[in-house]
Amino acid sequence: MPKHTVAVARQAIRHHVKPNSTGAAAAATGPHKPPRQQQYLRFIYDANPRPTNITTLTSTKDFANDPSHPFHIRTHRSLQAFDRKKLHWRVQCPMDVSRRAFVRNWAVKRVKAAIAQRLGASDGKQEESGGGGDERENRNEEKSTIGTSRADGDHARPNALGLSGALVVLLPKDGKLALTATKEQVEASARWVLEEVARLQAEARRRGSYKPRLGR
Repeated sequence: MPKHTVAVARQAIRHHVKPNSTGAAAAATGPHKPPRQQQYLRFIYDANPRPTNITTLTSTKDFANDPSHPFHIRTHRSLQAFDRKKLHWRVQCPMDVSRRAFVRNWAVKRVKAAIAQRLGASDGKQEESGGGGDERENRNEEKSTIGTSRADGDHARPNALGLSGALVVLLPKDGKLALTATKEQVEASARWVLEEVARLQAEARRRGSYKPRLGR
């Protein structure tokens, strides 16, 4: 290649590529960590919840506040048996994802399974104090189960990670993202949620602050 052509090429490269003043420092410290990836899931966490907390369904509150309701006594007993040492959690799917309840429930079940697996629930049962997905379906589910285990306060069992408090896991409003995320993405995001909850729990105990925190 002629010298004139080589010189022109080098000049063009210098024109389009700006020198990096921090190049030497970057080389000395090694590669930078990639930017934090946006998580598939979000969450709200309360390290020291009351019996009526962020996971409590509206229907449960209605039952508890209405002495004339047939399920008032059972609901009241369930709330009295609330155990602060256990993790009470619920997965919530926005209506924006789909108008069809079975579609939202499918998305919720994937997240529930991933969280239950991380918590060490071998039977895959959710460790929550309320249902997930559609509020109307949750009300029906609550009516059918409120007289069984929930009356005894065992709706949330101890988990392998030693987590406690109240946790609401939120699926994204973007229907495409909520429904097309791979199993690996769901599991990775569920792992991130529980790791963040463990961090917030430790922080709350250390500082004595128990206000609900939002994780993004």
